[in-house]
Amino acid sequence: MFYKRKNVALSDKSKEIYDHLIDQNSDLCRIKKEFDFSFIYDEIKDNYCLDDGRNSIDGVIALRAIFIQNYFGLRERQLERKAMYDIEIKNFLDIEIDSKAFDFTTIWKFKRMLGEEKVESIFNNILAQIKSKGIIHSFRRQAIDTIPIVAAAALPSTTCLIYQTISGVCKSVDEQLLVEILKETELTIEKLENYSKAHPLFVSEQEDRIKAFQKAAKRGFIVLDIADKNQLKSESISLLREILQENVQQTAKEEYEQKQTPHAKKSLVDKDAGFGHKTEEKTVFGYKAGVSVIPEGIIGSV
Repeated sequence: MFYKRKNVALSDKSKEIYDHLIDQNSDLCRIKKEFDFSFIYDEIKDNYCLDDGRNSIDGVIALRAIFIQNYFGLRERQLERKAMYDIEIKNFLDIEIDSKAFDFTTIWKFKRMLGEEKVESIFNNILAQIKSKGIIHSFRRQAIDTIPIVAAAALPSTTCLIYQTISGVCKSVDEQLLVEILKETELTIEKLENYSKAHPLFVSEQEDRIKAFQKAAKRGFIVLDIADKNQLKSESISLLREILQENVQQTAKEEYEQKQTPHAKKSLVDKDAGFGHKTEEKTVFGYKAGVSVIPEGIIGSV
């Protein structure tokens, strides 16, 4: 259960700074001024309590954050950083100029609370209404060229990636919790090191790869449950949570399938590298440098 706190308006100090530095005719400023996000309260009323439960991010702010994430194609960690340092986004999210943003896990938990289908439905509804109001005529810039940049890292399987993050958690906890994790997951340090390497799955049949993925996912959630039970917070635990959220869909009790998430993290060596296609046949693990042009024909970003 989440607690819906009262949305507090920005201070005069923050308003003055934002008004001075931000183009008030920008897309985000127009959306904030002309679009009413308060309908979200009706959508999430069954998940909130007005007089009990833990304090949390306001529902409208969370929804605006999800809008920013989808609009710019950001991962949760990238969203957190944008909300920390990008003044136009801070203004859109009603974050004080001298305040820190929310933790990326807050948005992840909010989306998990609503469910993927509801989040997608709400976002598409917002886009349709914004477009119908004439605030934004096109939601995509026109890409005129892209250049592939290969990452200096290997591309592990998702199963391997999960075990790598579990290994990171094991290295960050004390001896007592390490023993508990290994016992509950039926792992040993030797097995964990072996599973964290890419080679075990390369020679496996499809059915064996699926079973290995499901076992890895189950073990990952066991580790998270232990961390949550002991109120542990660390970079490695947050990373494990992010990897599972991006890559795993629970279909039934202790049954999991792999999600196809375009922006999911693919490597712990280079956490921002992605997987894409240079041509229909040739794939690239790394980056694409893109050049885009605004409707007037001027290059707007690289």
